[in-house]
Amino acid sequence: MFRGLFISLLMCSMTLVVSVRADDLERELNLLYQKQIEAEKSLHGDKKPQETTTVQVNVIPVQASQTVAPQAPEVKEATVYQIPASQVEATPLNASRADQLRKARQDIEIQTEQAIVEQLEAQRLEWERKRAEALLKTMQEQSAALNAPKVETPAIVLAPAPIAPVQDETTKKEISELKENINSLSTELKENKKDAEKSEYYMSLGAGMPEYVDNIINLRVDYSLGLALGFRSPTNAVFEVSLFQSVYRLENIVGGGGGFGSPFASIGEVNQYNLSASAKYTFFSGRIRPLVGVIASLTRRDYTDLQCFGFSCQGDAQTNAFDLGTLIGGEVMMSETFGIGVEYQYFRNISNRQDSNFQSSFAFNSGTNYLEDKDYSIFSVRGRISF
Repeated sequence: MFRGLFISLLMCSMTLVVSVRADDLERELNLLYQKQIEAEKSLHGDKKPQETTTVQVNVIPVQASQTVAPQAPEVKEATVYQIPASQVEATPLNASRADQLRKARQDIEIQTEQAIVEQLEAQRLEWERKRAEALLKTMQEQSAALNAPKVETPAIVLAPAPIAPVQDETTKKEISELKENINSLSTELKENKKDAEKSEYYMSLGAGMPEYVDNIINLRVDYSLGLALGFRSPTNAVFEVSLFQSVYRLENIVGGGGGFGSPFASIGEVNQYNLSASAKYTFFSGRIRPLVGVIASLTRRDYTDLQCFGFSCQGDAQTNAFDLGTLIGGEVMMSETFGIGVEYQYFRNISNRQDSNFQSSFAFNSGTNYLEDKDYSIFSVRGRISF
């Protein structure tokens, strides 16, 4: 009986020893692989390895067989311990090309950051040193001012120092040009202001060419001359009185009928005088002055027969008319007192009257169909003098 019990106890102790050894073996293996993993991580950093190998170690405990002594009535079962499986991952010993480049890039970034930080700290240190020196100097000055005895000194008035002349020739030239520009601009502004504010009187002489709108084949134009006096207000309104003389020639065929000889041409002269009053408006006050206006004219025409002799003399005649018209033109001021301009006047007859000799004059039989009721124009070039 004691023998069987001893054998049972021996078997149980062997089972416990085997189990404890299995636990120790698993613990040592786990510790070994854990140290290897930590070494790999410290070598390559906390990077995920490209290749992993899983080694699973299963330690199966040894279960002792049940031995029942023939003398023992009861035998207790041995305790079985189930150990969980452990996984051990291995990392490659050699890093890949990408890992090497990444590592090099990270090292350069760290060096760059360190250099920037060093520069910033150096500048901050220099600034702090200067600020400390300035603060210390200010404190010393304040302390010296507080400790110094007060001495009253009379006020000293210093005369302004003379300005040193500019020695640079380029600067002198630029200053001179600037002064000239300012003076010219000031002069121009004064002239414009003066022209805008003052009134002026003027006299003009003109020469031009008169023309009748209807084509009169036996009428020849010689010339037109005139004189005008005017007044220009500050508002650019112009009032003018003028006298123009226009000279024409009329040709008329007379004689040659009833046995009185062959026909011949009778030439007569027409002197036309326009005593006009006009109101004009100039758009500008500068050098160029376009203008428009209206005009009224008392027109006198003197008809003279230049070949008045014997029975063929048809005598002289006069007519008077009242004409209204419009005008347009412009002038260019060459100086403050002299200008040159052009003007185009267009007249339309309102009423006319002739003397008793007109129907017996050559003009009545010249075939012109009566000049007095026809539209005409005078284009003239004028020279103007202001005073």
